Amino acid sequence: MAASGPQTSNGRVEEAPLKDFESALEACGFGKFNYCLLIVSMLAVAATVFETSNISYILPTAECDLQIGLLSKGVLNAITYAVPWGYLADTTGRKHVLMYGLLIGSLMDMGCACSQTAIQLIVFKFLAGFINCGPLAVVLTYLSEFHIKKHRSRVLMILGMIKTIDLLILPAIATATLPHHIAFEIWVMKFHTWHVFLAITALPGLISGLVLPFFPESPKYLMAQGRNVEALATFKTIYALNTGKSKESYPVIALFEEAPEKAAKIAAKTDKEQEATNPLSKQQTAKETFKDGLKQLKPMFSSPYLKFCFMVYLMGFSILLGQNSVRLWLPQLFASIVEYEQLYGSTTSMCTILEYNVNRTHLIKNVDEMKTCDVHISFESYTNNIAVSGCTVFGFFLVSFIINKIGNKTVLSRKNGALLTSFIFAVSFYWSLSEYSTLAISAIFVTASSIAGTTVISVSVNLFPTVMRAMVVVLVLTSGRLGSLLGNVLFPLFMTMGCIPPFVMIGGAVFCACIISFFVPGANSETFK
Repeated sequence: MAASGPQTSNGRVEEAPLKDFESALEACGFGKFNYCLLIVSMLAVAATVFETSNISYILPTAECDLQIGLLSKGVLNAITYAVPWGYLADTTGRKHVLMYGLLIGSLMDMGCACSQTAIQLIVFKFLAGFINCGPLAVVLTYLSEFHIKKHRSRVLMILGMIKTIDLLILPAIATATLPHHIAFEIWVMKFHTWHVFLAITALPGLISGLVLPFFPESPKYLMAQGRNVEALATFKTIYALNTGKSKESYPVIALFEEAPEKAAKIAAKTDKEQEATNPLSKQQTAKETFKDGLKQLKPMFSSPYLKFCFMVYLMGFSILLGQNSVRLWLPQLFASIVEYEQLYGSTTSMCTILEYNVNRTHLIKNVDEMKTCDVHISFESYTNNIAVSGCTVFGFFLVSFIINKIGNKTVLSRKNGALLTSFIFAVSFYWSLSEYSTLAISAIFVTASSIAGTTVISVSVNLFPTVMRAMVVVLVLTSGRLGSLLGNVLFPLFMTMGCIPPFVMIGGAVFCACIISFFVPGANSETFK
């Protein structure tokens, strides 16, 4: 529908030209609103990154307070990956999913920071992981829908860089807090250094969740829902903030109708309360959503996409199983290396460290030992984690400059590719004989496997048509989460069996992904045409 404009000299009313989303957003300019939104998005990304890794840093110090064994440590590392997120952002809006997800997730993180037993920590961590795994995917969509094509790639690249840097910030926070000896009581609750660390890592989600109510819903989402009046009001607000001018001076008068059927339904509603409480209407909406989901899944079971689905899902599962089994156990292993060197005055092999962890767990579970158990981790226990994270950040920056020249498949599988490198260094753990060799092998393995995991997403986008890509990427991420869950539960179990089984599991998973990658079509294949 065209909107009414100003009157002409002959008394006729001119119809204002309809503007599409890009034109309306471009008229808003780039300014204060965009900078504020980017800052809030950075905090939201930090919250989700901290959520998946902060538990791994407290395990060396919390083992006495919580009296946890190897399997419990594995469960705590894995529990945040247990449940995949749904598709609420497409039905309830980006802003609401982000706002409530971050606020409730931060409250669950605060619950972790107040936990007095391992069971309490596992329950709160499960709930926090379930809630917080949604905002990471939604924040990218929310941020991109407030920027025109000219700025969209740039702001998403900045957010991607921040996500990588957050992996470096987390061990830095651990280094600054966990080595200090803190102990105090509030009522009947006892708090230690690791409680304080968990509370600090919950702050980004809490801050961003409290600030988000002051931001509008995505105008792209509103237009897609036929809510052009609300979308136009949002554009005017952004325009006023960016330019300093009044909302009335916004040059766009009317928006192009992207969803005329939905707009017609909105216009036809005469009794909103009756519509909202009508169970038949809600049931019909649920049925339509379910049917739409089936339509998206159906092409995946046809040729040649079924084969490609199997490839990318299994690759995502295998890579994340290997990567996160090592990455989330590194703080524990490095802390054990430092503790062993302080006790015995010599460096040792990875196999000895694994055996030391198994034996130490039995001691901690002993009641007599618990009377004197007071783990105090030194600064050196966490500096190695900073080095590993720094290597990962450098690796991502390097690959971002060369991936367009050499291609995704080369990064994944060919000579010196990420997966082949991951496999070689996964096997090398068995022959690590000192702290420095363990550090070097860990840094290269985590970097290479992280790059490989990210590249699988790019490969998935290239393998499938546009209508399937979103669903495929979600399922690749879900398969990766399942791999992380399984790997962190199996790693401590295999650790009790000896030195070889844990690294056979990791090496075998990465080798499986490496073999599959050789059969993935190249970018010049007819598959993409």
